[in-house]
Amino acid sequence: MSDQITKLTAALAESERKRVAEQQSMSETVQQIKEQVMNLARGQEKLRAATVKNIAEKATDNVV
Repeated sequence: MSDQITKLTAALAESERKRVAEQQSMSETVQQIKEQVMNLARGQEKLRAATVKNIAEKATDNVV
């Protein structure tokens, strides 16, 4: 009986270790995705600003 309890306890500990490792991995993946989304948003904002500047420059070129 004691041997069985020891084996079950070890299996439970290993299962918990795997669960924690998987949770950590998922947290890291979520953080990476958040960073990528923020980078994309910044890039999109820069592109939008450049487009507006380009349009404004062309509009002033046509005025002359």
